[in-house]
Amino acid sequence: MRVFAERNNFARPAALRGPLFRATAIDPMTIQRKPGCACGGSCPHCQNIEPSREQLKEELCVGVSPGDGPERCEFTPHEMRRLVAMRFAAQGLTSRALMILSRGDPHLTTIARRVFHVQDPDMAAIRDTVSEILEKLINTPIECGTCSDETCHDAAVPAYTMNDLSAIVLCRRFFRMSLTDMRRTLIHEAGHATGMDLARTTEESYCREDHAVECVDPCGNLTGSLLGNVDAWARFIECAGFTL
Repeated sequence: MRVFAERNNFARPAALRGPLFRATAIDPMTIQRKPGCACGGSCPHCQNIEPSREQLKEELCVGVSPGDGPERCEFTPHEMRRLVAMRFAAQGLTSRALMILSRGDPHLTTIARRVFHVQDPDMAAIRDTVSEILEKLINTPIECGTCSDETCHDAAVPAYTMNDLSAIVLCRRFFRMSLTDMRRTLIHEAGHATGMDLARTTEESYCREDHAVECVDPCGNLTGSLLGNVDAWARFIECAGFTL
């Protein structure tokens, strides 16, 4: 998601910068994946994690209005560990997609047709865009957003990219998503950070919700060319990165 409204000025703490995540990161959470769940083992269902009353109030922004307090926060140690792992996973998957694109795998042309709804995709241009998204995944600062942030106050928003493309903001509910959805969201926001949809004048559209990697027609709920849709790029990178 990228917001278009002007943001209030505020003093930002030192931002969390991408190069910190170039080292190998291990997800510290115990995997207890249940049969048939596509999350990889980290969702609350698999781990039998019931959010506390305080956590639910925080995630739903109960009793807080935009502007009530600071818009930025510090990630907890648990959130920081999860963020390191998820950003590394997103970078790794995008790097693999770029590698497979660079070797000219013809199967990716088929995937591009299915995801972007174009008959004759320019694979060189697609490779260049994936490279830009990877660069943003590595270098774009990531900040923690509170319920006082007008965008994070929206219960449907797990993350967004600043208007000036200077940072990606993660709302607290981001960390209640599955592994697949967290990784996909980071790639999605990195797509916004490239500026590919700055000229968009219509409301942002999303591929259908699917917590697994689906490559036959993941954006079948949308029509027309999706080459300017960052959600479609996140789905393409998933499918390309998991190509054998």
